[in-house]
Amino acid sequence: MGGDLVKISFRLPRKQLEAIEKLVERGEYASISEFVREAVERLISEYGDEE
Repeated sequence: MGGDLVKISFRLPRKQLEAIEKLVERGEYASISEFVREAVERLISEYGDEE
């Protein structure tokens, strides 16, 4: 992961946040931030725009 991180803020439906929190609690991800970063990376890769 790069060192040039920026902080962003966004809204999610409560059910989506609860689902992410469960994954974190189960140890699938270290944090909500890690989950979001991986989700974004996967979508960028899927669309072929990763640089």
